[in-house]
Amino acid sequence: MGSYLSNDIQEAVSAFENGGLVAMPTETVYGLAAPIGNLELVKKIFSFKERPFFDPLIVHVHSIEQARQCCRHWPAMAQDLADSFWPGPMTLVLEKSEKINDLITSGLSTVGIRMPNHPVALKLIEACGGPLAAPSANKFTRTSPTQQEHVLENFSNEDVCVLSSPPSSGGIESTIIRLNEKKSVLEILRPGLITKEDLKPLLEKHHYQLRLAANAFEKAVEAPGQFAIHYSPKHPLSVFEEGESLPKDFLVLALNQDPYVSARELYMLMQKKLPVGYKGLAFILPKSRKNLSPKEIELWESIENRLEKAATK
Repeated sequence: MGSYLSNDIQEAVSAFENGGLVAMPTETVYGLAAPIGNLELVKKIFSFKERPFFDPLIVHVHSIEQARQCCRHWPAMAQDLADSFWPGPMTLVLEKSEKINDLITSGLSTVGIRMPNHPVALKLIEACGGPLAAPSANKFTRTSPTQQEHVLENFSNEDVCVLSSPPSSGGIESTIIRLNEKKSVLEILRPGLITKEDLKPLLEKHHYQLRLAANAFEKAVEAPGQFAIHYSPKHPLSVFEEGESLPKDFLVLALNQDPYVSARELYMLMQKKLPVGYKGLAFILPKSRKNLSPKEIELWESIENRLEKAATK
């Protein structure tokens, strides 16, 4: 059985009961979901995605109370972060509770938790009565899906109920923030739509320092998106700045000057089908950023993070 489209939450719940998975839309990208208490379905996430078991999954919740139940301890900083940015594109990494199996966290003592800002995702989590593990609904290291058509194509041979939705409004994955209360440190493990600029008021309030994690992992994967090669389309991809000479046999795609628009369109453009005679995609980055706000500059850094990992090595 292949993937199929549905606009019925109860049909999605039935898909879980019948041993299938559900692709749920979020404001960032589509996620491939399974209830955290059904380990056989969680294993199917890894097998359907062809994802190694050492790459941890993000847990999606319907409420802050659900998030608290997934954690051993819920610091005041976590509460303020959740109040400020949930529902929204922020994943919090905290020490996990006994509710979270090691399979979900790849043996780590911490878990990444997020409350998505999408009515369909929230309705599905509520209907299931508990959190859902849900990485992006793509094959491992491939481009994340922001449209239902992407998911149907990615899992044409797997039993996946794809919940119908317009394209994702955010377009790139959540910012992943690890919270270390003892050291009063926030560490960004993956950049995204929530930026350092957004976090400044809470850092000052709680007297926390901010650190940025290295892109590639050394000893273990601490969060999704840390591989040196990731988000890759089916075709070769190169990145250029305005004014650079371009390969003639590459389809040239100029990113919008507005980083919010570029983030929303990025994965859609990366999954464009090549016209006959073309060998790959060439993305052109806007050269001038003089009139951008600090947050907009950081959004461009998040976009470039995705392009750098997706570019043909």
